[in-house]
Amino acid sequence: MTTLHSQRNRLGEEHSPYLLQHRNNPIWWQSWNHEAFTIAKNLDKPIFLSIGYSTCHWCHVMEGDSFEKIDVAALLNQSFISIKVDREERPDVDSIYMTVAQMMTGRGGWPLSILMTPDRKPFWAGTFVPRVEFKRLLVQVAQMWASEKKMQLIQSSDQITSELQRISQPHPLQTVLDSEGLLKKFFQESLERFDQRHGGFATAPKFPPAMSIMALLRLHRRSKSTRALSMVTKTLDHMARGGLHDHLGGGFHRYATDEKWFIPHFEKMLYDNALLTLAYLEGWQVTQNPEYLHVAKKTLDYVLRDLQHDDGGFFSAEDADSEKTEGKFYVWQLEELEKILTLEELAKIIKTYRITLQGNYQVSHGIAEIEREAGLLELEKPNILSLQSEDKLDSEDPILDAAHKKLFVERNKRVRPGLDDKILTSWNGLMIGAMARASIVTKDKTYLKAAERASEFIEKNLVDANARLLHRFRDGDARFRGYLEDYSYLIFGYIELYQATFDDKWMTRALHLQEMQDELFFDPSHGGYFDIDGQDSTLLHRPKDFGDNAVPSGNSVSAYNLIRLASFTQNQIWREKSIATLSAAIATLSDHPSYFPFLLLTADFLQDDSKEIVFVGDSASDVRDFSQILQSEHFSPNQIVVLRQQDDTSEHKNWRAWTDTKIMLNDAPTAYVCVSGSCQLPTNDPAEAWRLVEPHLTIDLSPLE
Repeated sequence: MTTLHSQRNRLGEEHSPYLLQHRNNPIWWQSWNHEAFTIAKNLDKPIFLSIGYSTCHWCHVMEGDSFEKIDVAALLNQSFISIKVDREERPDVDSIYMTVAQMMTGRGGWPLSILMTPDRKPFWAGTFVPRVEFKRLLVQVAQMWASEKKMQLIQSSDQITSELQRISQPHPLQTVLDSEGLLKKFFQESLERFDQRHGGFATAPKFPPAMSIMALLRLHRRSKSTRALSMVTKTLDHMARGGLHDHLGGGFHRYATDEKWFIPHFEKMLYDNALLTLAYLEGWQVTQNPEYLHVAKKTLDYVLRDLQHDDGGFFSAEDADSEKTEGKFYVWQLEELEKILTLEELAKIIKTYRITLQGNYQVSHGIAEIEREAGLLELEKPNILSLQSEDKLDSEDPILDAAHKKLFVERNKRVRPGLDDKILTSWNGLMIGAMARASIVTKDKTYLKAAERASEFIEKNLVDANARLLHRFRDGDARFRGYLEDYSYLIFGYIELYQATFDDKWMTRALHLQEMQDELFFDPSHGGYFDIDGQDSTLLHRPKDFGDNAVPSGNSVSAYNLIRLASFTQNQIWREKSIATLSAAIATLSDHPSYFPFLLLTADFLQDDSKEIVFVGDSASDVRDFSQILQSEHFSPNQIVVLRQQDDTSEHKNWRAWTDTKIMLNDAPTAYVCVSGSCQLPTNDPAEAWRLVEPHLTIDLSPLE
């Protein structure tokens, strides 16, 4: 029976959009489970592991180039057990083998391709592999496995696994934290990596550095460094004006393939748009540049329009491809524009976006050739709607606005890119936080309602019978025990929701989840949190990650959550765990802090005089205007806000018992500005409250500028 099960493609039994994309491949794909490994052991075959996700363009290319081909399938089916993994469903599996790939090759990416023994020990790692090279590799490994050279592969896999486990060993806990030193070194590294002409860090491809922007804004706040702020504004400006930004529909694509932010890789991810929303909202608070607020709102409007489940949860992503062509949904031919627009509108669009008859960009010849081999089609005379870096985004131009509206309507008649409609607890937590924060900054209740609906969706569909989180929901199916990122990101979202609503239930939920997270993931010996709960015996080891990559690490978000929960509750246990989490990362954080930008938000919080602002009034609506001034119009990231109602009957108020002695002054909404629970005299004046909140601690960055 086991052998028979291995001789067919079993992905049709799955719910993942990515796995279902491969259900008709001639390869006998298995999913990641004990049965697949038992088959490999019983048949004594090595495993080919392929990891990707549904909106990954190069995953589509490798499918067309190799996985749909009979000759490749014959090699895999004869000599290997083939396993497909959706990296968004199984970030634990992806994390382990991506570390292997980076360790062995110095780089990573998707599709991730791994060859390993039946006991899951890797001996070869790569990413996209062209068919000719891939077939040669499979033949070579199959021959080695069938000969005396098999022991070479096994010995190699043992050495690689030992090295993986060695580098994954926790470092001894550091007891001394030099937060200011970390922030200064981050600033220095940022200056060294910054692209002075186009913004962003390093060269192409360029990924949107939302977390680094947030860290730099905190440095600017207390140092008043013009260099820190200029790195932020140049990057925000160029990302918003370039092809990375969807000028018609809002939202951001995954990354730019060039250094000018002109040519995007067209997929759109929920997490990118959540993090970039936060970055643009904070950028607006610091600079009051209306362009940033416009971009943030358009981004969230895109999410509400195109990425929201009818019941409130947020979908994961949209593909780069439609009709077997990358970017076809987003680009324009000049002839199309001539048919849609008036002469005045056409002239404006041509001038604004540098539209040409032949198209304002071309896919490189080498890439186009590989894509053709994989059955993908090439764009004809494509124009990207991307401003030149020196041009300002003008959201008030009536002619441009009219043209945009017409093109948006016409674009929506096209075949849309594929939608990955699975709902992930973790990414929803980030978007809940972004929506809640936006409701404060923009004073638009639409975003608050969306955040609350998504939160209730999670509570209804992604919590198991033991009140523990599940990771993924799709088509009525909820699966996979929650990972650290599910707990930490959702706690982040709930904290933001409390500050937007003053509804105690969100803080109660955040504290409950934090207690559960501590129970499931905390490492009492070395500090910090494991990424997984340790219950899955199919994994080579129990990873603990601190680095911030496309998304912040679960540990980075946890440290930030904990230090804020300590301020909300005045419970020092949370502060101690935040410091322990930061301390657990110090050995690597100290070497290259720019790889840990979200973790630096906690370092900044610890370095600052964090402020607790207690608002006292008859109700949340009673103090809303007062609180809006301090929360919306000023950038004060290390403050938390708490409401104490004058006649408090809440059943969930125990966490804020320290506010019980606060009373209204002059029978009017009142603010108490506190540091570690020690409060200044109350005030009814928002300007006076802000004076008390303004930072007094500074960081001198002038020697580094």
